[in-house]
Amino acid sequence: MKQDLNALQSLFLLYRERSVTRAATIAGVTQPSMSRTLQKLRDQYQDRLFVRQKDELIPTPKTELLVSKLAPLFEEIHQTLDAVEPLEPQQARGRFAFCAPDFVSKFGMSNLPTGILTTAPNMEFSYSYWSDDVAAKLKSGDLDLAFGYLSECPNHVKECVLSEDQLYFYCRRGHPLASNSLDVSESQLLEFPHIVIKGSGLDDDCAYDRQLAARGLQRSRIVTTPDIDAAFSLLQRSDYIVLAPAQLAGYLANDVVQLNTSWFDSPLNYKLYWGAIKDQDKLHGYIREIITQTFRQRWFSQPALIND
Repeated sequence: MKQDLNALQSLFLLYRERSVTRAATIAGVTQPSMSRTLQKLRDQYQDRLFVRQKDELIPTPKTELLVSKLAPLFEEIHQTLDAVEPLEPQQARGRFAFCAPDFVSKFGMSNLPTGILTTAPNMEFSYSYWSDDVAAKLKSGDLDLAFGYLSECPNHVKECVLSEDQLYFYCRRGHPLASNSLDVSESQLLEFPHIVIKGSGLDDDCAYDRQLAARGLQRSRIVTTPDIDAAFSLLQRSDYIVLAPAQLAGYLANDVVQLNTSWFDSPLNYKLYWGAIKDQDKLHGYIREIITQTFRQRWFSQPALIND
């Protein structure tokens, strides 16, 4: 069977993008042309290859097999092309958009690797706060990188773990629960008002509320905010309790108490996300690697707080 390398490359794009339109855009062809290529592949392999579900193309088992078998071949081709056409950051132009929760802003701007700015002087770097449409922007390629937490990583979004952390309950020093050297029970926690950090990019509070609801419980007298700095400011001036990552609490507040709650165990990973649409882009990979290493080396250099 005669194989068409361009058609197989189109199969990879369709597999990655799950969309004829997006695959056509990346390949630099029209949507009808990509549709004709897909039909050609279907005829050649006598299989539908993709089944449409809502707005997405779902690969068939034969497509999964083809991609798994041919992936090493295309990886070798890409490596060869990279060797022939080396990356030249000095000549690169365009915009690189980075998104993160508000508490990363100060860290990100003060630790932005100057190497990127000097080796890619013609690039525009844009920083914005986390928003509800982060996954959609990553998928479309409008956003290059996002730092934060997605409860589920959707299709066509890649991720890597930058740092591990643990969620704990915190209160101010002098709080009625602060002097409790033994475990603070859940019923004791629920007697006090709570600050819920929501919409910040680290929304694990919602998972705890779902656990409570499953047992017919809920937190009362809630203050909800996406601003983590504001949450800790209120915490230190009231009898509120907040659920927050240990490293983050140690980074933002130096006068709060981590409560003993051995019954509660909730690990958290800080992650970096990018769209699959940018995964093989050499310049994106170059910048992504520098940012990844910077976060891993410098993120939360201040140790987390310990129990009172």
